Amino acid sequence: TDSIDIQNYYENHKNKYITPKRIDAIVASSSNQKTLKKVSKLLQKKMKLEQIKNLINSNDNIEVIFTSDIMDANHQALPENFEFEKGISKIYKHNNAYVLVQVKEVLPETQKTLDEAKGAVISDYQIYKEENWLKGLSEKFKVELNNDALIKVKSQIKNQ
Repeated sequence: TDSIDIQNYYENHKNKYITPKRIDAIVASSSNQKTLKKVSKLLQKKMKLEQIKNLINSNDNIEVIFTSDIMDANHQALPENFEFEKGISKIYKHNNAYVLVQVKEVLPETQKTLDEAKGAVISDYQIYKEENWLKGLSEKFKVELNNDALIKVKSQIKNQ
């Protein structure tokens, strides 16, 4: 019955399980702002990433590092408050270096399927079940505090 209950819980709380807006992007980072200006020009000329790497990173000297991924707004490679807009960005100062972002595609928010959100759904469902169980217990049984016994136990603990 748990799998049916989990399915029902997911259906009733779908709005909690959304993949945020993301980008398919390449982030170029370098300690040298001029290097990124060159990279920007090469990207605008639609040069392949491998060619750019070979051209810029020569003689065992790594001038630029590329990160290519699907990224959400919190991705560590992206500068803070980065605007998700298709194209090549300006150069940003980020983490004691400079970064340039080529956004290939902006991906909208999407609804996660139960399979994609299963771990989070099961965790949330367990919390929901436990809260209902405790609520049911408190409705069924009245909690009474025996102050004399509490004082006695406290004094015994203090004396140890």
